Amino acid sequence: FAEKEIARLGQEIENGAKMVKVWKNFGMVTKDAGGNFIQIDDVRLQPIWDFLKDKGIPVMAHIGEPVQAWRPLDDPNNPHFGYYSEHPQYHAFKHPEIPAYETIITARDNWIKKNSDLQILSAHKGSMSHDVGMISERLESYPNMYVEPAARFGDLAGQDSKKVSAFFEKYQDRIFFGTDYGNNGEQGDMTDADLQKEREQLDADYTQLWKYLSTTDPLEIRNQKTVGLGLPESILQKVYYQNAANFLKLE
Repeated sequence: FAEKEIARLGQEIENGAKMVKVWKNFGMVTKDAGGNFIQIDDVRLQPIWDFLKDKGIPVMAHIGEPVQAWRPLDDPNNPHFGYYSEHPQYHAFKHPEIPAYETIITARDNWIKKNSDLQILSAHKGSMSHDVGMISERLESYPNMYVEPAARFGDLAGQDSKKVSAFFEKYQDRIFFGTDYGNNGEQGDMTDADLQKEREQLDADYTQLWKYLSTTDPLEIRNQKTVGLGLPESILQKVYYQNAANFLKLE
């Protein structure tokens, strides 16, 4: 597997790829011939990471799910209620065969530690968006780790805004703004009216997130009432653009 992937990735990089993404299938879905879940720190994958290091290519890693995936979700106001209602295969609470949250996060941490010279963007706040303290511990331990909060702003909004603002200030060089945008239908089936509705919803969603990051106004994100973080322009510039440009060597 590793040899085939290295050959494929080599061609993609030659064609201009700037980053490689790994998904939550590692740890939650993919199994080996013996029926064992393959974690991201599996030694059989190591040649791939060594190859990417040699090429200077960073990795975006969506490993694990929010801790709420391992808990019952009966409250429609929970930020994750909608997703797991529509994607029950990832609601680990209903699938006891899926490894524990702690097992997956520990494997992810071990992978980052073992590959200290590989730049890793940990998607969705590293599946720790419910607790910026947990994220801070990892950022302190792993200088090669970066994070982005796409689709997890509801979790941030459920925490004290002063604490979250301090987190952004301290790690302002290692946080990116993630979009994670997707519509509810096949693009080819969308009419002009559907596309216009999508554009309007996208604009409204991103405007709300901008208000959360840039103002101290009271607002609501994914049913979580909060106040904005009031980040200064210097930090917003990094989060929205400069950090990603540096990470991907676009300048």
